[in-house]
Amino acid sequence: MQPVRNGFFWITVMGFAFLMIGYTGSMWAAMPSDIQVQGAWVRAMPPNATTSAAYMVIENKGTQDDRLIAARSPIAGKVELHNVQKEGDLMKMFPVEHIDVPASGSTVLQPGGFHIMLIDLKNSKVGDQVPLVLTFQQAGDIELLVPVKESQMGQKLPMQHHHRQ
Repeated sequence: MQPVRNGFFWITVMGFAFLMIGYTGSMWAAMPSDIQVQGAWVRAMPPNATTSAAYMVIENKGTQDDRLIAARSPIAGKVELHNVQKEGDLMKMFPVEHIDVPASGSTVLQPGGFHIMLIDLKNSKVGDQVPLVLTFQQAGDIELLVPVKESQMGQKLPMQHHHRQ
């Protein structure tokens, strides 16, 4: 009779453990991120162009600063975080290592400022959707499907692309 009890005991323990693992996993999956993305869009490019940019507002509803440290897309050869700086009559674009998002605040990615460069992009005409994964230092990965739209702001100054070291 003892072996049956031991067997029943271990079956009960294992069943409870699996139940708790499943419950804990679903709890984590259901927890919302402090980071929220609003108004994301990718600029439509002329038919032969392969480089575009993504813009959005990143809100941090948490009490801890966070930062966007990377982005990726399965339909872009390379994805980089960029900023723009005016030098004389030119706007110079350059890669950055991260984009800060303050606690209880927001950061705007917009033409003429911080943005996400999508290099060797496929499917960048109006109406397409660009899958984009943003990686944050604290919040981890956030997956988006970003619509491709016409430019929402005319480009007033010539743009030069530079890599700073």
